[in-house]
Amino acid sequence: MSVEEQTGVEEMTSPADLTMAGRPPLKMKVDITQAGPCRKHLKVEISAQDVEEEFGRALGDFSKTAIVPGFRPGKAPRTLVERRYRKEVSGQVKGSLLMACMEQLDKEYKLNPISQPNIDPEAIQLPERGPMTFELEIEVPPEFELPDYTGLKVKRPTLEITAEDVDRQLRLIREERAQIVPKDGAVALGDLVVAKMTVELGDRDPIEIEEFEFRVRDDLRLQDALIPGIGATLEGAKVGESRTLDLQVAPSAGVPDAGAQTGKATLTILDLKTPRLPDLDEAFAKSLGFASIGDLRDAARSALERQFEYRRNEFIRREVMDQILKQCEFDLPPDLVKRQERLTLGRRIQEMRAAGLSEAEIKAGFAELKFNAHAATTRSLQEYFILSKIAEQENFEVSEEELEQEIQAIAAASDESPRRVRARLEKEGMLETLATQIIERKALQKLLNGVSFEDVPQSRSTDVETIELALFPSPAPGQ
Repeated sequence: MSVEEQTGVEEMTSPADLTMAGRPPLKMKVDITQAGPCRKHLKVEISAQDVEEEFGRALGDFSKTAIVPGFRPGKAPRTLVERRYRKEVSGQVKGSLLMACMEQLDKEYKLNPISQPNIDPEAIQLPERGPMTFELEIEVPPEFELPDYTGLKVKRPTLEITAEDVDRQLRLIREERAQIVPKDGAVALGDLVVAKMTVELGDRDPIEIEEFEFRVRDDLRLQDALIPGIGATLEGAKVGESRTLDLQVAPSAGVPDAGAQTGKATLTILDLKTPRLPDLDEAFAKSLGFASIGDLRDAARSALERQFEYRRNEFIRREVMDQILKQCEFDLPPDLVKRQERLTLGRRIQEMRAAGLSEAEIKAGFAELKFNAHAATTRSLQEYFILSKIAEQENFEVSEEELEQEIQAIAAASDESPRRVRARLEKEGMLETLATQIIERKALQKLLNGVSFEDVPQSRSTDVETIELALFPSPAPGQ
């Protein structure tokens, strides 16, 4: 019976089933109503007979060890034990009934809660006579029908890694090991600029950043804002000169007025430095652990291919899921999305590590995800529920062997031992997340097996400099 069919008052008894500790099922009346997207409100009444029987069992167990003045332990009359310890026994009975009730609700109603029920045990009263009643709210998966997910057609990016791409990658490697020296003259891509900045956002008071440093790339990403095209705008500028650029505030920054999501940033150059790059020779290659320049170039090409493969797979996934989401739209509760933001970011970092991206690439990817954390989390949850439904429909499971293979892949990519990776995942509570990822990949692969692709050339992405600077203070936890 579906949840919709069960909405309303219904009495639950299933003699064929047994609840906790082999006891017969509770006799309950349950009223289920919709309380918003993915939320159910339950009114539960446990029969007076169940309350009385459970109280009797608990009191009997308690009486075996109860200490009552004038009696040896366990020898006091039950009436005296009840009078002296009613509060303690009632708490035990209430906990036992709630546990049995939640287990029976799960079995009988198949609500599949996705978080701990919103229930306050202290607020529930155990009556001396009559039924025990209480209310609670639970979050449940969204209800939707899967569309036909076979025969989809999507575009697949293609990109040829050129010698120029490898040269640019090697320059980035050399910049990380360069000596920074003062520079006279004009700004060029790759230089280090010390600047002050004034940010104007609608009617808000200007934000003044007295001094900060960044490397000049195509774009500049702050923790809560993006300045696109900064490289082209600053190129040719000199110390003491100012430039004004467009600035985009991240949705995750929490700026209340929508008109202030874009603004202007005026940068004044205070100092200019440039990297003195090490020579690209055999000695440099050997300092990085490579036998020759040729081996270093091969490794740089492999890194670029790995990055492109990861981004292409992400693009294909978005294309496929876009088509499915257009056919089965559903809402998600805002508080669920907010709670999941941190987990989503952690999970995507884990995916990037498993794909073999470098720590610098992961840092830049994390900043990009954090920039649109709310939208990214909403999308991630939508995909999760769709892929979970496909996995359920296809009866996908994860074996211990598959989990161990995944851990070994992460260990190889991060140069850690599998034992250390497993310990870290267990400590961070991410082992279950890893299993979920495996199931999702199986479901996604099921989707992709029926997809036909149209190869399209991909334009090269811009270089983005990411710095720790934030325009707005982070909200306090829980806000």
